[in-house]
Amino acid sequence: MKSIKLIATDSTAIISAVLGSVIKRKIFLNIEVCKVTTKFNVEEVKKHLPKLAKKRKLALDALQVYLDMLLNKSAYDKKTHEKYFGLEVYEKEAYNDCFEDARKRIRDPKDVDLLALALKLQIPVWSDDKDFESAGIEWYTTDKLVEYLEL
Repeated sequence: MKSIKLIATDSTAIISAVLGSVIKRKIFLNIEVCKVTTKFNVEEVKKHLPKLAKKRKLALDALQVYLDMLLNKSAYDKKTHEKYFGLEVYEKEAYNDCFEDARKRIRDPKDVDLLALALKLQIPVWSDDKDFESAGIEWYTTDKLVEYLEL
């Protein structure tokens, strides 16, 4: 298995970490692999966060603070004393030349931006979405990434 230094991170992984998934937060705490994503994915997370907070009876303000921490390249949580190594967010212009290729490789239009970024940077994708399995790119589910990182 080749060494992973960067991984393109799907919206669902970000949302799960923000909502409190212990294993996804452990992945974000891991400094071996830098997580990157697209502005499209961040906007998707921001769009869904209010209804998810309401559905799960969680404080939206607290979730937004945690999301903001993830969006910083590194942040320190004074309450838990943990250092988070967050997401680097790419604008569409950074991967636009790979967008059409990505569109042809994956059926869900919401996955095209992340796949285009992964193609541009020549990095794997972290997503539990099985659509990436046939996209012709290295793909890690959360379970595979946990195994790789030995968490």
